[in-house]
This record gives sequence, C-alpha cells and structure tokens, in this order.
Amino acid sequence: MEMQTRKNRRGRPEHYVSGRHLNLNDLKQEARHLRNQYLNNVIPNSPKPEFHVTRLKHDTDQDGLSGIRKDEGFRVPHKVLNDPHAGVLLWWSLAVDHEEVKSAETRLLQQKFSNLTEDEATMHPSFLYKFTSSPAFSEKSRLGSYRFTFNLKDVLEAYSLQFCSGDQPIMRVYETVLHRQEVQHTVLVHSPANQELFSKYYPLLVDDPNAVCVYKDDHFIWRPYAMSETHWYELVERPGENQMDAHEWNKKRFYIWDHVTIALHVDKQVLKFDANQLRKNLTFCLQGEPAIGTFDSFEDAENQVKYLWPDCDSPLDKECSLKQRFTDLRLVLVGRTGSGKSSSGNIILARDAFSTGAAAAGNVQCCLQMEKVFDWEVTVVDTPGLSEKLEIQTEILKCIAMSAPGPHAFLLVIKVGPQINEEQDAVRQMEVIFGKNVWSHTFVVLTYNDQRKTDVQILEKNKIELKKILPGSVKDRCYVLNNNQQVWDLLDEVAKMAVANNVYSCKDTVIQDLRLVLVGRTGSGKSSSGNIILGRDAFSTGGAAASSSSGNVQCCLQMEKVFDWEVTVVDTPGLSENLEIQMEILKCIAMSAPGPHAFLLVIKVGPQINEEQDAVRQMEVIFGKNVWSHTFVVLTYNDQPKIDVQILEKNKTELKKILPGRVEDRCYVLNNNQQVWDLLDEVAKMAVANNVYSCKDRVVQDLRLVFVGRTGSGKSSSGNIILGRDVFSTGGAAASSSSGNAQCCLQTKKVFHWKVTVVETPGLSETPEVKTEIRRCVDMLAPGPHAFLLVIKVGPQMDEEQDTMRQMEEIFGENVWWFTFVVLIYDDQSETDIELQVVVTEDELKKILPQRVGDRYYNHSINSWNSLQDYYLLREVEKMVVANRGKFYSVQDSAKKRKITDVDDVKID
Repeated sequence: MEMQTRKNRRGRPEHYVSGRHLNLNDLKQEARHLRNQYLNNVIPNSPKPEFHVTRLKHDTDQDGLSGIRKDEGFRVPHKVLNDPHAGVLLWWSLAVDHEEVKSAETRLLQQKFSNLTEDEATMHPSFLYKFTSSPAFSEKSRLGSYRFTFNLKDVLEAYSLQFCSGDQPIMRVYETVLHRQEVQHTVLVHSPANQELFSKYYPLLVDDPNAVCVYKDDHFIWRPYAMSETHWYELVERPGENQMDAHEWNKKRFYIWDHVTIALHVDKQVLKFDANQLRKNLTFCLQGEPAIGTFDSFEDAENQVKYLWPDCDSPLDKECSLKQRFTDLRLVLVGRTGSGKSSSGNIILARDAFSTGAAAAGNVQCCLQMEKVFDWEVTVVDTPGLSEKLEIQTEILKCIAMSAPGPHAFLLVIKVGPQINEEQDAVRQMEVIFGKNVWSHTFVVLTYNDQRKTDVQILEKNKIELKKILPGSVKDRCYVLNNNQQVWDLLDEVAKMAVANNVYSCKDTVIQDLRLVLVGRTGSGKSSSGNIILGRDAFSTGGAAASSSSGNVQCCLQMEKVFDWEVTVVDTPGLSENLEIQMEILKCIAMSAPGPHAFLLVIKVGPQINEEQDAVRQMEVIFGKNVWSHTFVVLTYNDQPKIDVQILEKNKTELKKILPGRVEDRCYVLNNNQQVWDLLDEVAKMAVANNVYSCKDRVVQDLRLVFVGRTGSGKSSSGNIILGRDVFSTGGAAASSSSGNAQCCLQTKKVFHWKVTVVETPGLSETPEVKTEIRRCVDMLAPGPHAFLLVIKVGPQMDEEQDTMRQMEEIFGENVWWFTFVVLIYDDQSETDIELQVVVTEDELKKILPQRVGDRYYNHSINSWNSLQDYYLLREVEKMVVANRGKFYSVQDSAKKRKITDVDDVKID
C-alpha cells in the first residue's frame, strides 16, 4: 500500500499510512515515489538503543494553557482535515529523560558485550546522549512555551477511571506519518466501549520484538531508528575493551528522525487532573524550530502562570537539555582542618590531586584540580579549613571565581566521632561565608577512622546527631566515599540537583559590588565612616569638610576593593530643610546608578540623640518611605572608654523611638575590619532580597497633569515652566480667538526623576464645544490624569473664579476636587506685597474652593520662577497622588458619569 496524502492543520501536505508503524526499510519502500532527500542519505554508524519510557509530555501555548487551567484538564483543541478521528484525539508525546538515556545505554552495552556486568555498564563513560539531538529529546518545543510532563501510569489511570469505567484502555497501531524530515508513529488509546469504531482499521499494539513501539509492564518500549536530526558523531565499538564511544564525524549529515505520539480518544470531553498536579507538572520551554505554536518570554510565562495559579508560590522551572546532564560538574570541598577534605577530593578524582596529612596542615590557599570521572569533566576546588579569621574566610570565597560561572555543589566534609557536635561551628561558618542559600547546593561527605564499621552503620549511627546540626533537607544528602559506586552515586545526585538549581553564584548570597550612600546631619561622622569602610582617607573630615556652615555641600563619590566587594560610597551634604541641599543629596541616586544597594544613616550618639528625629523625617522627605527597606544605621561616638556593645545597648531604647520599622535592628558601630565585614555582609544579603533603591521606590514614577483655568490665567506659561521649555503658546500667540488656545495640547518631558506629561486645555467657557474639547484631556492622558492643576490669576477679579469652580464641576464632576491642586499666579511685585496678598487670598480661597481641595495650593510669580520651585510644586503634587493612594481620575463617556477608577497605576506602599 502506497502512502496517502492529506493536509495538516497548517495546510501543508503530509504523507501517511494508517494502521501500521513502518520500520525503516518499509518506510523507504512505501515512500519511494516521494523522492524524500533526507530518507535516502547515508549516515555514519549510529547506536540502536531501546528506551523504556514511563513519562508523557504535552506542549501548548498560552491560549492552550489558559484552557487547561480553566477546564482543569486536557481537551481536543482542533480538527485536522481529511482525518475523521483527529478531532476527537488528545495528543501526547513520549518524554525521555536523562535517567532513561543512561538506562538505555546500559542495556545497549550489555546487549553488545555479554560479559559486561550491569555495574560495569553503568559506570561506562556516557556516549548515547551525544546522538540524542532530534526534537524528540529536546528541551525546546515547537508547539508553545508550556510543557506538562506526567507519569505514564498517572495518565492511563486517569483515562481508565474517566473514560473506561475503571477497565484497562485498549492500545492500537494508529498510523505512520512522514513529514519532510520527521517520522511520527502514533499509538491510539481508546475505551473498550469503542471497539467497533476502531477495530476494523487499526490493529492491536502487541509485544513484537521488532516493532518500533510496544507497551509492556507499565511502560512503552521505543526502538528509534534515527535519533539525530543532524549527524555529527559516529559510533565506534571496541569489543576487546567492552567499550563504545562517540567520535566526531568529519562531515555533518541531515537525516530523518522518528518519534512516538500517543493519541487518547476523548471525543469532546476533558481528561481531568487536580489543579495542583497540573501546576506541579508544568515547565517552561524555549522555542524550537520549526515553530508551529506561539511563544512567550520567560518573564511573561512566569506572570501568566502566577495569574492562573495565584496560590502557588513555587517558581516556574525551565526545561533542561540532556546535554546539561552529561557535561561538567564543579565541586567545592569545605570543612574544618583535619576533616578529610583533601582525601575526599582525591577519592573523587581517583588520584593524589591534593596534599593530605602533615603536608596539607598549613594549606591556606584554595587549590583547583580537574579530571574526567565517569561521564563528567569534574572540577574540584579544595579550600582552607573553616575559620573565624577574616583573611581565611576571604580566601575561601575565592572558590566561587575559581569555579566560574559557579560551583554546582559544595561538599561539606565532616569527620564523625565524639566531637561531631562541634561541627555546628562549621555549619555556622559556611552560612557566614556563603549565605543561607548555600544549603540548597550542599551535600555532606562523612569521613571516619573506625574501619570495623560499614558505611551504612556510619550513616545510621550519625543520623540523629546530623539532624541536630544540619539545616533543612541537607541531612538527607549525606554520603560516604570509599568506592567507585559511592562516588558515582554522589556525582549522579549532584548532576540531578545541578539541573534543578543551576549553579551557585555570589548572587545567591552576596553580590560582587556594593553601592552605598552616606546620609546624616552635618557633624554626625558620615565622612569618617566612609573612610573606615574604604580603608583610606577618601573623604575630607573635620575642619577640611567644614568650609561652609553646613559642611560639604556637594555629593562626593569614592571607590575601593574591600574584602571581596567592589565598594562605591557616595558621601552627601548634611541633611537640611534647604531645598537646594535636598536636591544635591538626591544626585546620589544617579551617581550610584543603577541605584544604591543601601543607605547608611549616620547618627552621632549623645545627649542630643532625640534631635535625630529631624534627620529621619528629612530622609523620608527626600527619598520616600520606601527608603527604610534599604537603610542601615551607623552609630558614631566620642566616648572612647565605652565598648561598642555598650554603645549599642545604651542607645537601643532611644533609637526605637526615632527609627521606623525594623531599621533599629540594623545598627552598627565601625571600629575594626570585622565590624566593616559584618556590615557589608549584611548589606549584601539585604541587597539580594531588595535589589537596589531607585527613584521608582519614591512611590510615583510618572505624573500625568492637566492644566485648567480661565483664558489669560497663565496656564500655558505654567506648563512651559514645569517642562523647562516653550512648548505651549502664550500671550498674543495664544489669543487668536476669544478663548485663547482652542484645542488641548500634550507635551512630555523627564523632569528631575519624574516622567511628566502635561495637557494644556482651552480656557474654561460656557460653550459646549469648548467643554467637549476640555473633557478630551482625560482620553489624551489614558488611563487618566493623576492631577488637575487649576491655575488662578490673583487679582481684583478673584470673586469671578466662582464660575471657574462651577465649570470645572460641570465638565469633570464633583469627584474632580479629590485630584485638584490650585496654582496661584502673581504679577511681579515686591515680596512684601506678595505676602500680603497671600493672606488675603487664603480667605478668598475658602469662599470659592470646594472643601475637598483643602490646603492644596501653591503661590508663584511667573517671572521669578526657578527650578527649585518647579521641584517643590511637583513634589507637592506627588504627595497628593500618594494621599489618593495612586488612584487616577477617569471619565466614563458611555455612562455620562464622572468617577474614580481604582487601578493600581502607581505603586503605593
């Protein structure tokens, strides 16, 4: 029977044979008239393994994922042309993991070399994974970014219960499909109730030793005849040595590749699973070629999965390639002096790589050695014995760079015996050096002198003691290394964990560079603290810094390598109510771009410590409330006889009164290297959790403003001043009509740290056309303006502004006042006159402004306006936005109502 042709769901032709799984020779015969160039290529000698597959995978895109979550299971998504059953079949593929590749390799070796034991075959260097380059084995997907991987047994049990009334499903040979380079063998699974529908055309899947695919003992046996999409390797057999290996081939050759799909007959029903099980079995896939479905970025996929499973805190995992499981391993040996670290490294590498005994007693440097061990290129870094000494801890940290891009695992070596409880210090020191996250990358290796006891006895005897000193799940990852099998077991587990955890890096606990900002009152000791941190006279102190009444009036940046960190410190002017000083202090954000990891608020202890309340308030005014999540406190003092602990204890009560939240628990005194290390280490750990501070942490990132007022009030001029350029027509240019500018006009500019968008509106008027045009400002600032700046020109006609209030409310509704800030414009005159008019205006404002506007108004003169006043006005508007909890104004034109829309447009803490 010749192959038939049909169009697939993409409208492309595909060739198929129903009711048969064609082996390679039969396929070539059936497809001889198709002139498939890949099918007849000559390829190098390749392995012919037998995979025992116990897992299935189902790939989908974002739409499919949403449907699966909604249905809590899988249904048929589409119908294929010219295939009467495809519209009722649910498709899965065989999922071959690294463990099955290794098992298939072991079976192949034992089949080829009959005298090879299972243990010998298991420890044979891996080669089979190099041939598994076809999409059937790929971590990538052609159908979408989301992959569900289930145990075959779970899928068949669910199908049996939901579709077969608990009976065993029936499996049949459905078809073989030949694409351009791909061969697909499909197994049909259906209910016994549908025997008549399928038995006539599709034979049963039977246990045939020559079949491409059979089902036996709860797994599919798959015998692929082409595993490589592109052939780069040739299989070399050495029977005399019981060896097989993959040698690079001198030419690449494209060829067909085959795989097996499982088609479950579900008709229009859903194959259901528990929602939590669906999430647990979900991973993210990169895009494969050729892409058939749609694909998301990993960030978008994380957001989508979090949206669909909001109660699940587990991170979305990425699919890993088989190659990642069979490449290199980087290990770091850690432990106390005399624990047996170096000897353990020698056992792993199977040679005397590291000095041991007396020769190793004085080792104070990290040492790296490499060796091919079983399947892996293994790199081992032996470290000095754990110690409280800062120099030793710094040396130990070098292991991270030496095993770049980072170690896959730490091997904490513990010598068992009467002193095992003392290993609590080793555990504590591990955490001090590498951080708490080190334990997710840690295995424990036990060494001992008592040769009379077996390894199992050693593990069992010390299990209780180890539970007391080891954190979390580490106690379940304990090994004894005395033979090759034990080394294999350890490295195999490290490889598995490495795929799940990736590698450890300094980002897991500390970061490689730290950016710090010193903040405090003049005379608090900021500059001196910076010098202590950097280990040199980097900032001027004392008389040199006090050239003005407020000390240094500019930010100053200095850098230095401190321990293992590249430290950048910005010293700022003393905290002040002066707006110029506050703006200068804000420059520290740009100077420490992309943002400081921590602020060090320097407080001088003494009788006046309560006055530091002002420093705390000014910190919050300048940087916003979120600054405290990035703040540490450094205490300085003159009373030298008292020790640092007494200083901290004595001032703890006072500090609690003035410091917000948890900041009082982050107080330090800096008098020696250890204290500097402790501070920087804590900053680094906090930085990992908090990332960096940026102006985004100031709550409001962008401001959308509408300027409203009567013609001639100074709207256009005010808008130009805020944006720092002439973008709106003023004076005669704007007065070409009786109502000035007749259309709304939008302009955007970065002003200080805000992105400011301004819409200037026509002068308020009773004309319906003008009101309609003014109302258009809301759509122009979609999703809605944060604030309306109502511009009022102060003068004899103030009483007429009552009409302004009425027109505002007619256009925008009564809720507009929650979002309104009043800007009072004066003609140039003496400061005395302005002050007098402000008093008068306050009384008049109470008569004309709605109560909800409150004291949200600002006075300024057009001609004497400057950038400081610009900053002050925008900061006051920002405060109003925060008071409104980030809500913005929105008009629902369809309902002809005005309302507040509760949308988290601005992050409010």
